Amino acid sequence: MDPVTFFAALPADKTRADTLRAPPAGVDENEWHQILVGWQHVSVTRSSPCPVADEEIVRLSLFDPTHVQDGKLSRLAFSALLKLGMSTDRACYMSIPQAFARAQAKAARDQSGAWGYLDLSVSTLRSLMPAEKDRPIKAGLPVVGVYDTAVEAEDGVEENLAHAEAFIIAKKSNDKPLKSVMSDLMDLYEDAVKRWDQTENE
Repeated sequence: MDPVTFFAALPADKTRADTLRAPPAGVDENEWHQILVGWQHVSVTRSSPCPVADEEIVRLSLFDPTHVQDGKLSRLAFSALLKLGMSTDRACYMSIPQAFARAQAKAARDQSGAWGYLDLSVSTLRSLMPAEKDRPIKAGLPVVGVYDTAVEAEDGVEENLAHAEAFIIAKKSNDKPLKSVMSDLMDLYEDAVKRWDQTENE
């Protein structure tokens, strides 16, 4: 199966991550999980500069009130891992001023506030493991996948070759996606938020 064709066909709505996690006909759960793990290391979009390396940092823009409540990071900051896919920018391909400009444009469209951002370690995301009681069908496989989903300019959509997405790719035996890693991310990053208005242009 061609990853570029597969990702191009994913819906751009809240069924996106569920569609990603669902094995195609004739492929069992464990085999599909391993395919998704492997696809992190190949390009899944034709316009991508290269696959996302473990050593990279991806920048998650935070918006008020979606990701921030009462001036503090909300658990909703990582909820897109479950449904739509967590949209980020690869720091090595996008400067902070560029990321801020994109965040401001999105905030204007959504009538929200461009509040700040988190710099997330790709290796940390890919190494997250669930609680013992929530281990996926095949223990030891990664829970979060990070992919180079570069965006091409078309039909009014602005080009973003730095774009990358993270998804929860593992499911429990009851077919529910694993959620425990979101608490782990909250513990790791709740004190690492950077405000746009307190960041020097780099």
